[in-house]
Amino acid sequence: MTPTASRGLVHTAGPGGVDALDAKSGRTRWSSTDVGRLPGGAEDGPPLVADGTLYASGPQPGSGEKAGEGTRWGVHALDAARGHRLWSMPVESTGSPSAAAGGGLLHVYADGTVQTFTGPDSA
Repeated sequence: MTPTASRGLVHTAGPGGVDALDAKSGRTRWSSTDVGRLPGGAEDGPPLVADGTLYASGPQPGSGEKAGEGTRWGVHALDAARGHRLWSMPVESTGSPSAAAGGGLLHVYADGTVQTFTGPDSA
C-alpha cells in the first residue's frame, strides 16, 4: 500500500477501507470501512487526493450492497481532512476503470468511455 501525504495527513487506502493518519504523530484521525481505493490501479497504488478531497470507491449509493465480487460500484468523495462524505455517484462500468482528479472534477475511464463527476455544489 502506497500512502499519499497532503495537508498534514497521510492517507492510506485499500480494498478494505480508507484511513487518514496525522503526519506528525501517526495517530488515526479518521477511518472509513465502507469505501476503498479506486479500482483499476496497481494493487498497492496510492489513494487519490486532490484539492482537499479524497476519492474512493464502494458499493453504489443506495444499493444496500456490501463490497465483493460482482458489486455494482460507485465513486465517493470524502473531505480529506475530516472523512465525511461530500457526495457519491454510481458508475456504469463492467471493466476495470482508472481515474484522475483535479479542479473539483473526477474523471473515470472505463469501458472505452470517460465519465466526469463533480460535487452537487460545484454546478
